[in-house]
Amino acid sequence: MHVFTLPQIILILILAGLITVVVLSRLTPDDQSLSGAADILRMHIRHAQTFSQSYSHMYGLQSSQNIGYFLFEHTPENRIKLPGTEDIYRLSGSMTISSFTLYFNKEGTPCTDKTGKAPLPHDLTITLQDGIESETITVMPDCGFIG
Repeated sequence: MHVFTLPQIILILILAGLITVVVLSRLTPDDQSLSGAADILRMHIRHAQTFSQSYSHMYGLQSSQNIGYFLFEHTPENRIKLPGTEDIYRLSGSMTISSFTLYFNKEGTPCTDKTGKAPLPHDLTITLQDGIESETITVMPDCGFIG
């Protein structure tokens, strides 16, 4: 019968840890790249929509001075923290974001005002830009599907 020694077990655990770190780093969006920042914005939009449905309140996102955006409850004056931020999610480097305000009513439907009674009449397009490169995110009316 063959038994593993303690150094062999430790080596196996170290290798498993390194493989896990490499795999997770490839699965986690990189906020330094344009596509990574777009993926994070998509997650934050979904986060706001989920909050609206879960807590039956108006939640939304609004761009801030074209350098970032923030989450709010009811109105943009009532900011709340996005996960991993103090107040505003700031884009890195020279990235900019188009001006937008997006509300979600308590059913999670995208709206244009704080009452939640004016549904989004057409697709809302949000553009992230870094120099000449750009990435577009489209929030669709009715369901809030993000394209």
